[in-house]
Amino acid sequence: MTNAEKGKNQPKRSEIAEAVRELADSAVKKADVTCRAARLRVAAGRLYRRLNRQYRELGIAVYRLCRHDVGDAEEIAAKTVQIDETIHRLKTVEQRINEVLGLISCPVCGSLNKIKDPCCTNCGTLLAVTDSETEENETDYNTF
Repeated sequence: MTNAEKGKNQPKRSEIAEAVRELADSAVKKADVTCRAARLRVAAGRLYRRLNRQYRELGIAVYRLCRHDVGDAEEIAAKTVQIDETIHRLKTVEQRINEVLGLISCPVCGSLNKIKDPCCTNCGTLLAVTDSETEENETDYNTF
């Protein structure tokens, strides 16, 4: 085989450069998704710690009311409202994590599926996601 024949079989530098650029772009996108998901997981961790603290405070308030007749039902109701608000925020952050990772929850069984899957991989339920929702999830990620 001559040098001319060897040169024909080798990829051109521009083709190699383009392939490297594509790989680099893909790596940057994956790193971006990973960073966004990590930030949201940190926020979720903070909310879980807050929720645990609120549950402890509620338990102490209920114990004092039942055991020592100290405290009142209004204090317990206020702590319950705080817990409900934290749970709502936590669910919102968890949903956002799934969106960033390209996952959706099945409305029937609750299992996580890739956003592009037509059916739930666990129960087979049809998962209806529009193209506009997919595009929104890919571009709007700085809300938390």
